[in-house]
Amino acid sequence: MFSRLLFLLGTAVPLVAQVSPTASLVGTVTDPTSAAVPSTTITIVNTETGLERTTVAKVDGAYQFTQMPVGVYRVEATA
Repeated sequence: MFSRLLFLLGTAVPLVAQVSPTASLVGTVTDPTSAAVPSTTITIVNTETGLERTTVAKVDGAYQFTQMPVGVYRVEATA
């Protein structure tokens, strides 16, 4: 019995969590004179899956998207 239990424990398949790769996108919205454009709505759309995320640029024009699935994105800005 002990040898059978030891064999079963030795052949157990380890469970490993599957982690999908993610990416981040950071940027700054500026006008042609390089001045920051605050409160701009930034939308990104994954061109393959259609996943869409939106954020608003901060006072300094900065925006950030985190934990996005890796892929190709279209970036749109609306002031």
